Formats: sequence, structure tokens, C-alpha cells
Amino acid sequence: MPDAVKRNWKLIIGVIVSTCLSGATVIYSPAVASVQSTFNVAPDALSSMLSLAAIANLVGALIASGLQRFISQRHVIIISAVLALLGAMPLFINNSFNVVYAALMTCNVGMGIMGATSQSYISLHFDGEQRGEVMAWRTSVQGLSNVALSAAAGVMTALAWYFCFGLYLVFAVALLAAVVLLPSEPPFRKAEEKAEKSGDEQVKLAEHGRKLTSWTTIMFLLLITATTFLECGIYNYVSIHAEVNNLGGAVAAGMTIAAYQTGLIVSGVLAPFVFKIAKKKTLVVAYVLDLIGYVLIFVAPVAAVLFIGAFLCGMTYGIATTRVGVLTAESVRPSQIPTVFSLFQVFGAGGYIVGAPIYSMITGMMPGEMSSNVYLIGIVFAVLVIAVVLLTGIERRAALPAPKAAEEA
Repeated sequence: MPDAVKRNWKLIIGVIVSTCLSGATVIYSPAVASVQSTFNVAPDALSSMLSLAAIANLVGALIASGLQRFISQRHVIIISAVLALLGAMPLFINNSFNVVYAALMTCNVGMGIMGATSQSYISLHFDGEQRGEVMAWRTSVQGLSNVALSAAAGVMTALAWYFCFGLYLVFAVALLAAVVLLPSEPPFRKAEEKAEKSGDEQVKLAEHGRKLTSWTTIMFLLLITATTFLECGIYNYVSIHAEVNNLGGAVAAGMTIAAYQTGLIVSGVLAPFVFKIAKKKTLVVAYVLDLIGYVLIFVAPVAAVLFIGAFLCGMTYGIATTRVGVLTAESVRPSQIPTVFSLFQVFGAGGYIVGAPIYSMITGMMPGEMSSNVYLIGIVFAVLVIAVVLLTGIERRAALPAPKAAEEA
């Protein structure tokens, strides 16, 4: 790790620019309805395509761990950017639903690889406070890029359904950043073998840490699932909530999502300061913000209160995911970082996957409006998450001294 360098800006900018588009699935969202009408696709087929696209992202995340062992991380990021670029295929071949299908699958595999590798790359190349800073900055830039791409996709789709796929060409910028700014290094497995042969005591000491199966590591993976489960409530139900409660309908829903994304962007700037001030209570602070946000959305008498609640929830997502990522990197053995961040992305996606059916199941057993009940469930769940973080002391235990961590493993 580059301890001797206070601020390696070339590396920092390179990793942020080359990986900040890993969540750019927002690009094709505006085109879904147009694709269905253009090709007269059955709803089941379209639903299958979208579900498989999400699964492709998870497959990419799992593939990332293996690739990083045998190919340098720089080349893994380059490969992911090339695969994501193929998402632009429908722009050039717009007379086939199969092309759209294949493009989305390939692109999502690339973005899955990119998302998992980026966290691993930052964890292995930065340490201490700088690790948290770079992760937070990347989160902020990712939120900003998603807002810009989402807006641009809506405009492009209005011109022609396939125009929005041209936005995937922005991954050429990610590719260029990886080629020009990221350093070339040996594959992780070769570096590991070299360290083992050297008999370096520092290397041996660094490998004292928790296994992937330790309860602390599993707890962090479950926390990231809980965080995305809470986020699922904002995205999936806010439009219904705004309409049912006469808060402005579709316009208010759109502005609520914008407020949420703004909170996410701001969190990337403020997260490093929150880490320094809150220290080992950072996760409690983050989830309390989420709790307040859900309460405000639940009771919102006017749209402005709805927007404030969404903003706070966006802040939570940015701060919590960054903090859990940093703690996860600190808690495991360095050699296990690529694997744990592949699992980190998979568990994170799990919150979205199980969110909708769980919310539907519970609200189905409750009286009153489903959309309002979703936020009531969110309030209860946020309280439970805060209680778990406090009772387990998970944030305090994350960076145990090496011998104790080895004992726990």
C-alpha cells in the first residue's frame, strides 16, 4: 500500500473515474416501456430480461474475485469497462430484441465485475483514513453520475428508444482512465506467492486476521443487506406513497428520488468528517438518519417534508455503505479482500432482491394503505438495525488487534 504517499491523486482520480459508473443500470430504465411496445414483447419476457440482467450483475461480482487472483486488478477493471461498453449495441443494431437482451446481460456482467473490483482495489491500495475518504468520494461521484445519466437517458429515449443505449459509450471514459491512470501490477496470486516465498515477517503478521466465515465478517455482509433493504423502500414505493397521500403524485415522486440522490452525493463529501467525529458510533449515526428519514416520509403533511426524509435516507445509504465497506476491509485478511468484496456486492444486491417480496408479504397482513405501511415497516426495521449495531458492538470490534482477530477466526 502506498503509505509513503499522502495523496496519490493520479491513483485516486483513476480509480474513481474508472469505476464510478458501476451502478449505471439507470441508463436503460426509461427505455423499458418503449422496448416492449416496439418489439411487441410479452410482459413475462420483459420481466425475465430485467430479472436476468440483475442476476448477470451478481454473476459479474462473483467472477471478479477469481479474475483478481490471476489477472492484475487494472486489467480486470479494463475488461469490465469493455464489457459494459457493449451495452451500447442496441444503438447500432436496433431492429432486434435479442440484441437488446444480449447487450444488457453483457453490460451487467461488466458492471458487476467493476463494482466488486473497485471496492477491493481501494481497500488494497489505500489504508487508514484515506481508504474511507476515497470510498466516500467514489460514492459521491457515482451518485452524481447516476443523476446525470438518468436525466440524459430520459431525454434520449424521448427521441428514439434506442438512443439512450448510446450513453453506455461513456464507459469509454472509464476505460481510458483505467489504461492511463491506474498502475500496472502483478496478478494478486503472483504477488501472494512472492510474499510467501520471501518469508517476510510483516507479510505474515498482516495475514493474521479474520476468516470470511467469522461472525464479524458475516455481520458486516448482513448489514449491507439491511442497508439496501431499507433503500428498496424508497425506490419501489415512494411514487405510490406520494400519490395516495396527495403529496404531488408522479412529480413529487420524481423530486423525492432526486432528493435521495442529492443526499447520496452530499454523503460522499461529508462522510470523511462524520467518520472522524462519530468514530465508532458512525453506523449508529447513519441509521438514526435513516430512521428520521423514514419517520418524516411516513408522517409527511407536505411534499417538502417528503423530500427532506428522502435526502436523509440518501445520506444514510452513502455513509453506511462506505463505513461498512471500510470496516469489512479492516476486519479480514488482506488476501481475502477480493473475495469479501465480491460477496459484499452480492449481499448488497440481496437487499433489493428480497425487499419487494418481504414488504409485500408484511403489508399484505396489515390494515391501511400499503405504501404507508412500507414506511412503518422501515421505521421498525431501522430501529432493529440500530439496536443490533449497539448491542453487538460490531463497529468497535471490527479492527481488533491481529492476535485477537486470529483467535476469533
